Amino acid sequence: MRFGRRIEADAVRLMIGSWQPVELPPDTPDDRPVGGLDLPPADASAVIREARNVLALGGDPDPRLVAVARTAPGFAALCRISGALVVDEHPSVGGWSPVERRAVTEWVAVLIARLGAEGVERLVERLAAGR
Repeated sequence: MRFGRRIEADAVRLMIGSWQPVELPPDTPDDRPVGGLDLPPADASAVIREARNVLALGGDPDPRLVAVARTAPGFAALCRISGALVVDEHPSVGGWSPVERRAVTEWVAVLIARLGAEGVERLVERLAAGR
């Protein structure tokens, strides 16, 4: 049995060793970080404002939405999803403070909880329109 595990470990080492190094894309001409979303640069407060606008659906969003959402089961998982798939892909995230990044992550998580993928699509459309 040990012999089989040794071969498996060697195979994993060989596989990882065969991976090519990842080449990062060059910086854009204006030296802003490159994210996965094709959006103009924006500060965290602008992204939060647009997320709140999408959530308002014709009215003012309750500022307690995030505070209430933090206590909901699964909210931490939604934050991980919003962070990985939306927030970390924004081209300006590198310039945001940890507090700003967390705030954007939480608002996007609320957006996902309330409106799902459609909410994220609306947010991206609104941000892209700000070009």
